[in-house]
Amino acid sequence: MYSAGTIPAEEVNPIAVEVMKEVGVDLGDQFPKTLKDIPEKIDIAITMGCIKGCPLINTILEEDWGLDDPYGKPLDEFRRVRDIIEEKIKNLVERVKNN
Repeated sequence: MYSAGTIPAEEVNPIAVEVMKEVGVDLGDQFPKTLKDIPEKIDIAITMGCIKGCPLINTILEEDWGLDDPYGKPLDEFRRVRDIIEEKIKNLVERVKNN
């Protein structure tokens, strides 16, 4: 699994680190990456609100989940987005398993 952005921040948002830790995910060794840091071809690409300006990614399946970046918003908004992502990942895993 890879995570990257078009304009990465200087560091992983500390609030994101905190809310992921709440569900047992340690982001301590993670750092912001650009799309150039991921392999040239991947199986599945998920974008989080790429209305326009997203680069083309060489992939078998690409989905945009239309999520707003919680940056600058309260802790509860980070939790809300985290929980939506968790549900969408579970749904994606089931769809991939059944195809």
